[in-house]
Amino acid sequence: IHNTSVLLKENEVNQRKVILNNSNQQIIKKELKNYTARKNYIIEISETLGEALNYIKQNYKNVTNLQVKTLVNDSIVGVRMVSRNLETMYSDLNNKNVKLETDNLESSLNNLMNSLNEGNLKKTQNIINSQLFKEYNHWKAGIKKEFI
Repeated sequence: IHNTSVLLKENEVNQRKVILNNSNQQIIKKELKNYTARKNYIIEISETLGEALNYIKQNYKNVTNLQVKTLVNDSIVGVRMVSRNLETMYSDLNNKNVKLETDNLESSLNNLMNSLNEGNLKKTQNIINSQLFKEYNHWKAGIKKEFI
């Protein structure tokens, strides 16, 4: 049986190789493609989420509440999708805390949605200024460290 070495990580510092039989090569190629697609999706969401949060911060006072709520809801859905992708990649993650950081960010977004639903402008402002961006920046740094 001829063995093949396959690179599982793109990060040069943390390369892992697995020796496989040729019959398993197609499966591994597909898994690597799926891993790369999930990684790229997570990176794209992290960038888009930053833009969404900036829009929310700039407009939560003077744009209709429905527009801001829709954007917050879309952000929650995006973070949930990242969380699901991270669950499938968990064993390959160098930074296992990135999943916890994702959950913390989702919690902050849910808190923001609740305050918007309550119509509590002061609470909304407090969440945006003292909680949400702190969680986002910490999360994004973890995503960059893990995937870029």
